[in-house]
Amino acid sequence: MNRALTLSWALALAMLVGPARAAPAPVIAAGNPPYAATEQNRATAAAALQEVDALLKKASEITGLPVRRPVSSALAGRESIRRYIRQRLKEAAGAEKLRAQEVALKKFGLLPPDYDLQSATEQLLTEQAAAYYDPKRQQIYIADWTPVELQRPAIVHELTHALQDQLVGLDQFLEDKKLNQDEQMAREAVVEGAAVLAMMDYLLAATGFRADTLPNLDEMIAAATTAEIQKFPVYASAPLYLRESLLFPYTVGMQYVRALVQAHGKAAYAESLRSPPQSTAEVLHPEARERVAPASLQAPEPSPLPAGYSRLIADVLGELDVRILLQQYAGEETARQVAAGWRGLRFAVYENKDRTSAFLVHRSRWADAAAAEAFAAAYRRVLEGKGQRNARIELQRDTVSVYEGVPQAGS
Repeated sequence: MNRALTLSWALALAMLVGPARAAPAPVIAAGNPPYAATEQNRATAAAALQEVDALLKKASEITGLPVRRPVSSALAGRESIRRYIRQRLKEAAGAEKLRAQEVALKKFGLLPPDYDLQSATEQLLTEQAAAYYDPKRQQIYIADWTPVELQRPAIVHELTHALQDQLVGLDQFLEDKKLNQDEQMAREAVVEGAAVLAMMDYLLAATGFRADTLPNLDEMIAAATTAEIQKFPVYASAPLYLRESLLFPYTVGMQYVRALVQAHGKAAYAESLRSPPQSTAEVLHPEARERVAPASLQAPEPSPLPAGYSRLIADVLGELDVRILLQQYAGEETARQVAAGWRGLRFAVYENKDRTSAFLVHRSRWADAAAAEAFAAAYRRVLEGKGQRNARIELQRDTVSVYEGVPQAGS
């Protein structure tokens, strides 16, 4: 569930020229992979990097974010990008935390039992990386194979991250230890959504349109993304949870920031960083114009706790995660309708000392009793789909408590 390192999709390019838990990571090239590090691509990328100062000024004009210091740049080969991704994953989570997240995702049924989350995440990011911003070095990098038509838009995207970093410090903004994973995802949506929107404005500059006023922009990007992203084999074969959660900051995040810009002008770029959303529910429903912090909840505690078990991980499952989970087991329409009633979900996973067995408990609050009943009914379909027969659902007004896989006394 760690989202500290994510993909950054070049959705604008896919739309305009095609048939977007640590630093914001790589912009993704549109086109048919693999991409070759040709002499032409290296030469044009090097030339594009000579324009970084001018493009930084352009990114500042688009977003209203001030330039407080110059930004350095460099070319990067595929292996150096792979090393960067591996290091950022290690810094963002660490092996034990990532393992705990993997166990939790598997207990929810969001990952197959034999799925290697660390290896898959590394492959997903490396498959398509074309550019990235490193806040530790305060430097942008562009891959030496990046297609010519993507180079300057990718640079503008990453320079937007540099401006965000200069304003709030992105590592602290995204990796604050006080954040739950849903709040972290909401912040990533602000960071990446703003960079996609700024890139869109850069690409549209010659047309006279602005990204916040272009009709049907959301539908155009959704259609382009659906067609474009399937060209990447690692992504196309990934579980639904990874596909949806990786896209969310760039597609829905862009829609969220766009709504803020429509309402408040370019000042929204800075204000969204100073007063970020508290949940993915806020990002999913910008029209609501209200803060949606998760209700104060604690995961239920099995009593008595089975001998030999201790808590492995506890966190919040946000509206986005609930929507993906229900979509996988109950269908997209049910998922959207039911998840919209989310007001908070706190889970915990307990594991035995031998790491051979684990169980899941969670408690959620919903908009009203009817919404809670709808979730309980949908979650029964999740349990059925996972083949989980050892489960108990307790419904009390607007609250649902679930115990699944808890060992029986004497077992």
